[in-house]
Amino acid sequence: MENIVAANIKSIIRKRGLKQSFVAEKCGYKQSTFGNILNGRLDIRERDISKICDFLDVTPNELFNSSSLTMD
Repeated sequence: MENIVAANIKSIIRKRGLKQSFVAEKCGYKQSTFGNILNGRLDIRERDISKICDFLDVTPNELFNSSSLTMD
């Protein structure tokens, strides 16, 4: 089962027409590390949430919401 936070991050990236590699770079991650976070191979830590929220201009609550962002 996919992590809801990772699913919401992917959804935001897709809806904004961004590339994961671009977001990874802007958040200070190697592309492989960011991919591992989004695919559940690495746990998303509090500092990861903060960096990603800052760049995507969303709140942590938006990432943890299980219904609003993943609906297309």
